Amino acid sequence: MYEIKIKKKLDGFIDSLENSENIRNKLLDLRYFNSRKVHLDIVRVKGKKKNLYRLRIGRLRFLFEVLESMIIVKMGDYRGSVYS
Repeated sequence: MYEIKIKKKLDGFIDSLENSENIRNKLLDLRYFNSRKVHLDIVRVKGKKKNLYRLRIGRLRFLFEVLESMIIVKMGDYRGSVYS
């Protein structure tokens, strides 16, 4: 099981959303990243970093990095805005 760290800047964005509690629960489900316990829409992001992934929750996208025992949620925004 992984430890989840969410950047402070991202906390404010999540709190501003209507269904912030549901989104936080989905982000906490990343603890089971390599497990089949939870079904999440996760895709590895193509590019320089091999451990960078994208989590899709409706129209929202969250980018996170997987380290040995920790997942760091780096950024999140609506589709299209998160990649720029």
